[in-house]
Amino acid sequence: MPSNLQVQQALGELWDITQHYDRAIDAYKAAAGLDPEGPDNYYHLGRLNNHLKAGEKAVVYMAMAESLYRKKHNSEMAEHCRKNISILAGKYHFKKEQLLRLTRPRISVAG
Repeated sequence: MPSNLQVQQALGELWDITQHYDRAIDAYKAAAGLDPEGPDNYYHLGRLNNHLKAGEKAVVYMAMAESLYRKKHNSEMAEHCRKNISILAGKYHFKKEQLLRLTRPRISVAG
């Protein structure tokens, strides 16, 4: 039987594929609340917020994913997140100070 975490992640994927990004975000936030140390949920939240043109949220979530991937010794995905942050910074015209503020470590993980 799938766990509630697996259900939320599957719902997030379903809503993402069908381009219901707000619903996908809700599902991945629920998944992140169930697994605060799971970087994939934050990666998807970053991606989805970018789809909705929410640049600051996209960068915050991508930075959270990067940090958790590094913590889990997944340097390939951490670097992928770092590259996405650079792309997002250019896309949304973030200045260096703003980017540093957005990427600093967070205490609250699922908000």
